Amino acid sequence: MGKKIGTNNTSEYVKKHGKHCLLYCLIGCVAVASFIIGWRLNIGDEHDPLGYVLISLGVALGPVAFLGMIYEWFLFDEIRQGAKDAFTSEVASYLEPTIRKMELHTGELIENIDTLSEMHKLGIVKASRDRKMSFDIVLQSMENETTEIFMVGTSLRGILDEDVGDRRFADLFKRKFDQVKRGESNIKIKALLTHPVFAYLRQDLEKLYSRKERFSIAQEIYNAIVDLKELGAKPNNIQFAKATPTCFGIKTTGLMLLNPYPYEDQALGSFCLLVKNEANKDEVYRSFARSHFIWDSKNTEALESFNYHEIKRIFQDQKIEDLITAAGSVIINEKHWD
Repeated sequence: MGKKIGTNNTSEYVKKHGKHCLLYCLIGCVAVASFIIGWRLNIGDEHDPLGYVLISLGVALGPVAFLGMIYEWFLFDEIRQGAKDAFTSEVASYLEPTIRKMELHTGELIENIDTLSEMHKLGIVKASRDRKMSFDIVLQSMENETTEIFMVGTSLRGILDEDVGDRRFADLFKRKFDQVKRGESNIKIKALLTHPVFAYLRQDLEKLYSRKERFSIAQEIYNAIVDLKELGAKPNNIQFAKATPTCFGIKTTGLMLLNPYPYEDQALGSFCLLVKNEANKDEVYRSFARSHFIWDSKNTEALESFNYHEIKRIFQDQKIEDLITAAGSVIINEKHWD
């Protein structure tokens, strides 16, 4: 069905199709003129070849002009719109799933950027599923450190033990202690271990699921002291926290590793965070430096010397009640339990 043209859009329609219509009109005029001239040339008994050519040209061009006018005036917009609709529908069917995926990924990307931004504000620069995945970065920070290296752990088994630790830590400590001994460095190395009197509290938790072998955490603490002594440590490098461990940690002036202890698993298999000490992004670092990396506190006990009697005092002669303050009595109100 042809397109109806109202008075309001006639001029726009003519402007849009006028050139094509004019061309078809000219072709039609040429067709008519050719046919008439050719016909006149062939009147009578003489048959002029040019007349046949002109008649043939007129016959050929006439339908072209006629059909072209019909197409341009009545069918052009409908055919173009139909083709456009068909193409748009086909393209949309292919692009719609891709567009949906892009929208989904854009939302995820924005959410991830927000999360990373919050982590960045807190100074968190890396998170890993276990401690060993962060060792390369931590060791590099320790290697470059000239002021203080501070470790907090149950026994440091997770870094000093030959089977579950990493030999690079022992090598690094030996170099650092040797530098201090030769007067080449003033670095302070601190190892805050769990007081062996409290070791049984942790042992009962770990042996339930995490560790099936026969082990003694108190013995592992003792072995750590022996290892540190052989690497060059002095008694003033070691203190004991009078509590069960909550989070393994290594701190330098620029970086901190935090590795929490699950109740019934070892910290070395738990997730780990690396936190930087950077201006305006040091909230986590400052918080743990103040309240977790404690030294010379009423909640720590210093190792006075490397001799048999001091080691025996720490490991055998002390009792837990001598190291803690009584929790105080609890008032139990009977009406709460009716």
